[in-house]
Amino acid sequence: MKKKIAIIIMMTCCIAMTGCTASDKAEMITSESAAREENPFSSQIDQATTEAAYSWGIANYDKEKRTITYDGNGLELEIEIDNMQAACEIGFMVFIDGIAQPYRLEEDTAEAYIHPIELEESTKKTVLLTLEPEFAIAGNEHEMYIASMYGPSYRVTEENAGYGNYESILPCLPWKIKYAARDHADCTDDQVQYTDLPDEVRKQYIIESSDGTTTNKLDTQLVTKYVQNGTIVENAKIDVSDDLTLQLYGGENQKYRICAMVDHCPVSVFGGKAYCDVVVESGRMAEVTVGFQELSEIQNYSPLYFVLCPIDETGYRDNLLIDKTSSAYFVRE
Repeated sequence: MKKKIAIIIMMTCCIAMTGCTASDKAEMITSESAAREENPFSSQIDQATTEAAYSWGIANYDKEKRTITYDGNGLELEIEIDNMQAACEIGFMVFIDGIAQPYRLEEDTAEAYIHPIELEESTKKTVLLTLEPEFAIAGNEHEMYIASMYGPSYRVTEENAGYGNYESILPCLPWKIKYAARDHADCTDDQVQYTDLPDEVRKQYIIESSDGTTTNKLDTQLVTKYVQNGTIVENAKIDVSDDLTLQLYGGENQKYRICAMVDHCPVSVFGGKAYCDVVVESGRMAEVTVGFQELSEIQNYSPLYFVLCPIDETGYRDNLLIDKTSSAYFVRE
């Protein structure tokens, strides 16, 4: 069985108050004790087997202001990557107004939503992302989220039916793009049902400290779960012939634009739409109905995950992060 690599990602920029430092940092640790800690971007932690550490940041715009004035003639993003330890593979995802953006990498003329990038051991590398932005919210200011993904070329097999920490992401703080655009998102909110969060679910996240005081992870942590046939999916295996329900609860009150990614490409699975808007509120559970039956191109072991982009229609906020569900894979029963 192919060994999995455990990654613990710790942001070294102060997100809530001061924004990022010169670049977005990640430190990946492989001690046995660290491997048992919770990865904020993936719940699938395996025993560590190797080391890797890298950081990255946008180099051709002001990192402090994080603002881009777009003229409508294509957008170029110069990404500086510092791989500080073992060789590894990463890729970048770009979202604007919650919409996945295809882009070209370097001289490669083919557009894709993620391009795998090989990083040699202890080296620095600069790559150029070129895209024609698609905007989806009316107005003059738009939010751009970028995240790197660890091991985007990894694929589940019959012998190794799990992800470990492959496809975990390292997001940066949002950038503001100034450009006049109209709302034309392929988006719906009809696939969402809201109910009160059951007490038995909330109790699962209570933590009692040594002094006897209690806290609840749901006060600060967004939780996502896959459900099929009324049962929570625990083994990352999704039956393509049945509807899937995505549950969301916990964390700050926030509106998200959700995109389903199959083989790293967005797919129209929300009643024929590619994106679904969901409002997460304290004490409530949002359940999104997702249908894959019409997607004939889905193969066994095709990877699936959902990307959640914060949507702030009341004004730009610079302390929000893109999120991602744990990766799953399809089977045809």
